[in-house]
Amino acid sequence: MSVLGVFGQNLRKLCTSRPSITAVCRDLDINRVQFNRYMSGYSFPKPNVLEKICNYFQVDARIILEELTDEQMELVTMEKMPEVPELKAAICTMR
Repeated sequence: MSVLGVFGQNLRKLCTSRPSITAVCRDLDINRVQFNRYMSGYSFPKPNVLEKICNYFQVDARIILEELTDEQMELVTMEKMPEVPELKAAICTMR
């Protein structure tokens, strides 16, 4: 799979951890049409936009080259859980 394809696939996966793609675009201040180009693998963000996306999802730039694993997606999802230390600790020990 091409770099654009991997990035687009990973971006689509990351967006499933948010309420909607519209909300992601609004939070990132990225045009929805352009964001769809990223997700479909037709376009690649400029470095400053890539940095904004990585910071938003709390991932590093390796999402460009490596497909996200289920474990990585779990971590991204857990980062968005409400801050209930006991709950996070319980989930982490269940693994």
